[in-house]
Amino acid sequence: MAVQTPTQQRVLFVQEEYGYRHWIGVLPDEMTTESVIEWWKALEEVGGMFFNPSKSFPMDLYELKDVAPEDADMAIMQWVDSKGVTHTLNRDHVVLFAHTHEEGDSYLKIPKGETFHHAGRVDEWDEDKEVGEEYSPPLTAEEIEEMRIKS
Repeated sequence: MAVQTPTQQRVLFVQEEYGYRHWIGVLPDEMTTESVIEWWKALEEVGGMFFNPSKSFPMDLYELKDVAPEDADMAIMQWVDSKGVTHTLNRDHVVLFAHTHEEGDSYLKIPKGETFHHAGRVDEWDEDKEVGEEYSPPLTAEEIEEMRIKS
């Protein structure tokens, strides 16, 4: 089917560490980012998300594929929804970012904002440790261009 890139999508970008995959979930119009944050904070465990989180969130998740040429400066992430429609990720529409792995290092965050841990978090490291930049959502085209200009 044709590639679509809706302009009003609000998406959850999920980085799944164990399988080194990325997933996308489109928030339905009636779902708020706050309701997803509250859902996350109430989770007793994230073990079911360990390898395939696609049915573990309050919306369906679809696996993202990088379709950019090998020599591209930036990934072009696409997914196919349940109706067979192919979509291209617009990074400006990412309203929430989740990293899933084990109980101690899974989190949800607002891009460039607050980080949230689930209720069953078991911290095997220093509790005051900040979530590193290595777990940030992908850079937008504007951020890449800004970095190019500065260097």
